[in-house]
Amino acid sequence: MDIYCNLNAKLRFPLAFASIPGREHNPFKDRLEEFRKRICDKISQCDGSFAAVHLAGKRRHNKPIWCKDYGDRFLSQIAVELDRDKPMPEPKQDNSIELLPSDESERFYLEQFMRKFDAEWNGEAQVTAQTGHELLISRQLFTDHKTGLLKITKNRRERYVLFVADTIIKPDEIWLREGEHESSALYLLSRFQIKRDVASVLTVFRNQGKLWEGWTGYQSFDWNYFKTKRDGVLIYQR
Repeated sequence: MDIYCNLNAKLRFPLAFASIPGREHNPFKDRLEEFRKRICDKISQCDGSFAAVHLAGKRRHNKPIWCKDYGDRFLSQIAVELDRDKPMPEPKQDNSIELLPSDESERFYLEQFMRKFDAEWNGEAQVTAQTGHELLISRQLFTDHKTGLLKITKNRRERYVLFVADTIIKPDEIWLREGEHESSALYLLSRFQIKRDVASVLTVFRNQGKLWEGWTGYQSFDWNYFKTKRDGVLIYQR
């Protein structure tokens, strides 16, 4: 079954259409929700468990016609597009997250970051995302994958590593992107109100079999850039 429709009701993101002010009931929203449910029902019949009843009374387990020739992927795309324009939640206003000082060592920043996961600065930790994916946390999140060198101080990201940690632990959104050669990635996104500025934070995890390995994590204050990362299938929103 497609991951969009395989999540429980809490993880399924609601429609982007708010209720009409002054009205408790929105018929258009109800019809659209019913349409989405029917799309998901069609997709669920493409996972091999669908059994049609033959005219002779025998059960057949061949897939329905709409599942053939990538029909299930087409249906999935329809389901995704129904909620494509759903806005992000309002930025978090958590004063307990510390903006770290500048001019400390790379080890200091890694220690501060990994401490949030009860791990050593050069160790590893495993976290279960809200969607059930197992995330592997390590210094790889702040490593240049071409040179193998740390880039934790690139573009002042060292000051925001605790915001990166919070984004992993309780993200605003999780997007699933399918890439080439069956590769895929999870994009965990959050926004934070820091004084008068809004910091948008991104972490990326790549599929490594049962685990999803941390690939990068950083902050941005450019919303036009950050919103391009809201791509793929939205599988979680707080």
